[in-house]
Amino acid sequence: MHRNAGLCLSVAVLVACGSGTDPRRVDLKQGWPAVELTEAFDRAAHWEPLSNGTEPELRVWRAPFMGNTTGYAISSGRALRCNAAYRNDGLTASVEQADCAVSDMPVEKRRSALDLLPQLSALDGRTWGCAFGGETIFVEGFVNRQRFAFIVGNPTVCKDPDSLLVKRLVNVLRSQRVSANPRTYALHPVSAA
Repeated sequence: MHRNAGLCLSVAVLVACGSGTDPRRVDLKQGWPAVELTEAFDRAAHWEPLSNGTEPELRVWRAPFMGNTTGYAISSGRALRCNAAYRNDGLTASVEQADCAVSDMPVEKRRSALDLLPQLSALDGRTWGCAFGGETIFVEGFVNRQRFAFIVGNPTVCKDPDSLLVKRLVNVLRSQRVSANPRTYALHPVSAA
């Protein structure tokens, strides 16, 4: 009887360990692939890819040089605020976990962020920055049936028009609070296959 219980417990532990998110490593030796990196955040948060969307949506991840990575997912219906375990050793990057909760971001703030989608979509595929270290911003969006993704380092210290646009977005997101409800949410959860 005890052997069966021990065997069942061992099998349950193995299944639980194997059912987590696959933190695939993204190779950074040839550059920072915006789509691959934003998809790593999507997988960790258990979100469907934005290419499957029908309404405008914005996903932003703020990864400081030191500290917690914070994510935001905004659609017309709701906003989420997330925390992620992002790892980057300079050669590879991975997102090992992302937990999200409903934000009480006001409708006006959501609209302000979503109104930037057409301008942000023009930055598709770009990776830039003007200072070493600091904060990296990963942006992914869906507007006019098109998905876009880009990465910028330290937009708050850069003076170019594209960085200033991202800085406006970051300022809108900073005002976001999290609801007291601790449940985890996703805008478009990954369907079970």
